[in-house]
Amino acid sequence: MATGDVKQFGDAARKGTDEGSEDDDITVKFLDREVTVHSPGSGALAYLAMAVAGAGNDMVQLGQAINFIMSIFEPDDQRYVRGLLLDRQSGFDAEDLMEFAMYVVEEWSSRPTNPSTGSSRPRQATGARTTGATRKVTSNSSRSRS
Repeated sequence: MATGDVKQFGDAARKGTDEGSEDDDITVKFLDREVTVHSPGSGALAYLAMAVAGAGNDMVQLGQAINFIMSIFEPDDQRYVRGLLLDRQSGFDAEDLMEFAMYVVEEWSSRPTNPSTGSSRPRQATGARTTGATRKVTSNSSRSRS
């Protein structure tokens, strides 16, 4: 590649075309308030996948997941949810937020889905399930010779 040739990634003219449509917005209720979340673009979903799958500290992963989740709320709802998480008496905690995240990701990825009518049902197991053979290990330690 010549010195002046620089490979470009991304296109400013495409900005905003990777966002979900308003049809993808989901409204849920957190305690006594309805909040609406907006479908993230593929870049934000890639960030979430990286945060969840990344090796490392669980608290760091949780923080990254919460950052992603907060990015899909409107600013007023972000403040509301942040306040709930910081209030020990609210009845809403990180576990609720993670359950919510799983729900919206399933909704946006069209899951849970029912098998189509033309699909065959999964085969039933015919034998007993095993967790693998366990073998008795015997020691072959050498006897002392006198």
